[in-house]
Amino acid sequence: MDWYSTLIGGLIGFISSIGTLIVERLLNQKGKINLYAKIVYEHQYGKNTWGFWNFEDEIALNVPIWIEFQNLSNSTRVMRNVNLLLYKDGNRQQELCQINRSGDGEKKFDFANDGSYSFVIEPRSIQKYDCHFSLKQSMRIAESFDEIKLRYFDEKDKEHILHLGSVNGNWKVGDFPRSGEWIKLKSKVKIY
Repeated sequence: MDWYSTLIGGLIGFISSIGTLIVERLLNQKGKINLYAKIVYEHQYGKNTWGFWNFEDEIALNVPIWIEFQNLSNSTRVMRNVNLLLYKDGNRQQELCQINRSGDGEKKFDFANDGSYSFVIEPRSIQKYDCHFSLKQSMRIAESFDEIKLRYFDEKDKEHILHLGSVNGNWKVGDFPRSGEWIKLKSKVKIY
C-alpha cells in the first residue's frame, strides 16, 4: 500500500510539472508584435522619398522606409519575407521587389537584415531596419494603384497584411505625401 501512495504522489507531481511547463510556455508566447514604419529619404543620395523616380531611362516606384519591430512577448518571434504590396480598389495587384543592397565601392549599403527581408526578433525587444522596395514601370501589372500594404509571414507561416498608405499610383514622376513621423501599422492607418 505504501508503494501505491508513492506511485500516485509521483504521478501527480509529474503531471503538475508538465502542466506548469505548458502554462509557462503559453504565458511566454502571450504578447504581440507591433510594427512601426517611417517613410524616409533614399539612402544613397538622400534626395528622394517614396514615390515615382526616373531610373535608368524609365519610371520606377521606390519606397525607402524604416521598419521597427516591437516584440512584447517573452518568446522569440519571426517576421519572414517582409514586403510591400500594391492594391487597386481593395484588390491585390502586385508585389514590389525587395532591394538587397545599393551603391558600390565605399558607398555600398546592405538593406534590411544584411540584405535579407526575414527577421528574428528577440523577446521584449525593439529592432529597427532600413529597408527599400522598388518596382520598375516595365514590370508593372496594373496601370495604376491606390494603396500600399506591408505583408509578412510569422513563425507559423501565417500571412499578415497591414495598411501602409493610400496613394495616387499613376506612374507620374513625383513624391507621395509623407509626414516624417513614425506610424504604428494597423489594418487601416495612413502613413502621411
